[in-house]
Amino acid sequence: MAAEAGPPEPVFVEHFEQRRPVGKNAKKLPASNFYLRDSLGRQHLAGQADAHGDAHYTYHNTKAFGARYGEVSCHNKKEMISYLDRIIQVQRHAVGLQSVRPVSKHVLKARDECQSRLPDRSRFRFV
Repeated sequence: MAAEAGPPEPVFVEHFEQRRPVGKNAKKLPASNFYLRDSLGRQHLAGQADAHGDAHYTYHNTKAFGARYGEVSCHNKKEMISYLDRIIQVQRHAVGLQSVRPVSKHVLKARDECQSRLPDRSRFRFV
């Protein structure tokens, strides 16, 4: 007998940012957590922004997402958002769904402004 397939894996449908206070200057230096919400309503921590003072932030993915979808480390919020959009697009394409969010011009411009790497250390390309 063939093994029965389990329920389909949830697909990421949207991303959102949640600001969090950091350090003793929590009001002045907010940092952020970036989440992906799946089709079952669960939230997955995908990236973070660390504050360095003077409104400078470092955006990076979590280790779990870096291993599966490639790494991103930059100083540009638009790049982090494009990374999350790319994950949503790749997953939707893998299950045969149309992309909901088209890639905008600012995302295309931002993709070259910081280091975005796939697990094989090559630059990622937008599909």
